[in-house]
Amino acid sequence: MAASDPWYLKVKDLVAFEEGEVAVRQCAGCHAPVALMTGEVGLYSRESVGSLEGVSCVFCHTLDRVEGGNARYLSDPGRIRPYPGGDYLSVQEIEAAAHLVMADPQQHREDMMRPFYRTSAFCQGCHELTMNGVRLQSTFSEWAQSSYAEQGVTCQGCHFTPGAGETRERGRLVDHRPVERDRVYRHTLGGGSLTVAARDNRTELKEAVALEAAWQGERLRVTVRNVKGGHAIPTGVSDLRELWLEITAMDANGREVFTSGHLDAAGRIREGSTIFHTVFGDEHGNKIVRHDIWRARQILKDTRIPADGQRQVSYRLPGSAKDVKVRLLWRDAPADFQQIVVQGATQPAEVFSLAEWRQQR
Repeated sequence: MAASDPWYLKVKDLVAFEEGEVAVRQCAGCHAPVALMTGEVGLYSRESVGSLEGVSCVFCHTLDRVEGGNARYLSDPGRIRPYPGGDYLSVQEIEAAAHLVMADPQQHREDMMRPFYRTSAFCQGCHELTMNGVRLQSTFSEWAQSSYAEQGVTCQGCHFTPGAGETRERGRLVDHRPVERDRVYRHTLGGGSLTVAARDNRTELKEAVALEAAWQGERLRVTVRNVKGGHAIPTGVSDLRELWLEITAMDANGREVFTSGHLDAAGRIREGSTIFHTVFGDEHGNKIVRHDIWRARQILKDTRIPADGQRQVSYRLPGSAKDVKVRLLWRDAPADFQQIVVQGATQPAEVFSLAEWRQQR
């Protein structure tokens, strides 16, 4: 989805119109690497089917070296030798003909695997981004400073396995062959996007955070913990991803006496709410809302929940509050971004509840 996601395509057009077609290459280095290397990337939709696969299996397995963020990697597709029959079979036939891999498994292993693929440095190239001297995406750095790095738990240790630190998942090597082995690496790569194409990520995101609340006199103390994320939550495009607290307090008659974190008529999170995210600013200190990160010159706010960390918020509720409900909510993108940039290209980003707490006094 990296090269064909409707939101990415809208932002790609935005940067092309404002900064020129050449500027799109900065995005394509991670979103459409094949299109970048073949010269197909640009303003107009001229990418081939292969390029539109985005970050494909073959692309990742052609990397020979990663030297840092901002797509500083070396790809060598020429070292992938053709399989028997691969020069005349169609793409569909090759995908269906798993026996071509089985015909020479050692060649497949040598072509498709490098030792550093097992290290987090392999992921750094596209999960660390600095522009105009400002670090706008820092997933790799967040991991490197966490207890996960100290314990030797890599990115792959969570995102390619059943869970953090787990290395084995018994499974079938090829669906239609009775070949089994104890270690099968999954490639679903669960993460922070809960769009239609990534609904399996919900369970993983729910398991990554914990919500706690307790009364302290007339104040309600709410704590959100990062319990399974080897990086900040949210991470990646954290200027878009919204994680926030919604508080609803009712009196003995069922009337609302306090609210926070509710949406207004335009779908925006109301002012004064507790949101865990980053806010980028331009050179004048204005908030960037279109994800036009090439204009970012500073980070105005960073309230994300760090790896191994927590955020605690206290609310003063009226004495009449008798029934209080707290929800930890998630949305892939703010209403302003969807209305200004996406403009109906897709369904509005849904709001998901990751955790809830409720208590009557």
